[in-house]
Amino acid sequence: MVDIMKYNELKLTELKEKIKDCNGAYRLFCIDVDDVLFDIIPVMQKVLASIDYRATNKYREEISKETSEDAKAEFKKSYLILDAILEEHKCIIENDEGKKEKLDFSKPLIDYEKFYVDENLFPLAIEFIKFMILNKSKNDFFIFVSHRNPVREAIIKTRRLYELVPEIDGIITPPFHEEIGAEQMSNKGLFVMQILELDNLDNCILIDNSKSNGIRWRKSALTLHKE
Repeated sequence: MVDIMKYNELKLTELKEKIKDCNGAYRLFCIDVDDVLFDIIPVMQKVLASIDYRATNKYREEISKETSEDAKAEFKKSYLILDAILEEHKCIIENDEGKKEKLDFSKPLIDYEKFYVDENLFPLAIEFIKFMILNKSKNDFFIFVSHRNPVREAIIKTRRLYELVPEIDGIITPPFHEEIGAEQMSNKGLFVMQILELDNLDNCILIDNSKSNGIRWRKSALTLHKE
């Protein structure tokens, strides 16, 4: 059986060399996966509701209608629970009675195999990517860049993406947060530059549904030019 992560590492090494050979005359298309290729939100929200309703979007929508300090605290608590579930660790929150509540989500509770299935693909998403790759210019390259939580999610996602688009030039799956339990989200642009040894993002195009990812990407590019 092929070690998919080792295979992907070799693909990225090969891509790095191809980009170097272009002497700056290339384009790198970096394509997001969750909610761009796969309609993940409905599946994830259903799973979260079965684990702890307080981690769901619906719960946050309910409490966002209030403006009290209690509502603000509950909103923050919701994200603490959500992050603990996704990153599979323990957390301590304060319950409605003001007492400490210990939650342990260190045991994996999410089956990511059920996320990345054909039924959850957006219509024509894969066909469109294959069309772009088929009609690319000589020095155009395509990779998937998608956040992951546990490492096993990255493995499942990487394997599935190569099954769907074997022509892809590589897959990068940075952890969602810079550190487990932290709030700061990992910057996709910085990971792309680090792994592919790029000096800037001038020739890189991000295709992503997340506004925050786009903002981080743009800020990274602007900061590099200032330096």
